[in-house]
Amino acid sequence: MKKVICSIAIGFLVAIFAAIYSSDVQANLSNNLVRLHIIANSDSETDQEIKLKVRDRIIYEMSDCFSSGQSTQECKTIIQSNIDRITEIANDELKKNNLPYTATAVYGNFEFPTKVYENITLPPGKYEAVRVILGNGYGKNWWCVMFPPLCFVDETKGSMDAESNEMLEQNLNDQSYEIITNADPSHLDVEVKFKIVEIMQKAKQDLENIVS
Repeated sequence: MKKVICSIAIGFLVAIFAAIYSSDVQANLSNNLVRLHIIANSDSETDQEIKLKVRDRIIYEMSDCFSSGQSTQECKTIIQSNIDRITEIANDELKKNNLPYTATAVYGNFEFPTKVYENITLPPGKYEAVRVILGNGYGKNWWCVMFPPLCFVDETKGSMDAESNEMLEQNLNDQSYEIITNADPSHLDVEVKFKIVEIMQKAKQDLENIVS
């Protein structure tokens, strides 16, 4: 009986530790990253193509707003003050391509599933993001990290350049940086930690859905 009680107690303590660890990692990521999320009108070939054109326009025209010396808060202020500009950019691109619908850009805290971008893997959870909805917003989405400005990395490289990697490392604590840049089977310890965060955040989301 004592062994059973001891096992339950250990399991309970492990669950508490995992929950605290997951929350700390998620909070660090959420507070220091801003994501760009573009949702297509539909999954038609035309709508998916225009989604990428809108992406390219936003990235190109917003690139002058970011520099390596900015803090996370400075970046958030810049992005929030440019939401109308982002909406205008998206709508201008839709108009140029003779699309019958319009775009809306909003800044907020949104739920994201696990996502992979080049050599970065982000666990599920809530992140601050610019969400650009094209038309009905029923199509597949595209996303990247707007700050640190990983959206602006040349995608032909297949990974972050040294400057972008340094910015990411400076804006995150050690454990968060290690997890999202090394979440693969060749780093077993990091992979286990990532799975803890992923599982705990998924459980938290499921519980919130049940309550709501």
